[in-house]
Amino acid sequence: MSEEEILEEYPHLTKEDIQAALAYAAEALAVEEVLPLAQSK
Repeated sequence: MSEEEILEEYPHLTKEDIQAALAYAAEALAVEEVLPLAQSK
């Protein structure tokens, strides 16, 4: 979904809101460790 599509669907958001959300997500994922789950048999 593009920035323009997001703004059309959520007109109360601004470009700055989207940029802040993406920056937060990038930072959160950069420090988060993801461990695989064991498959049950």
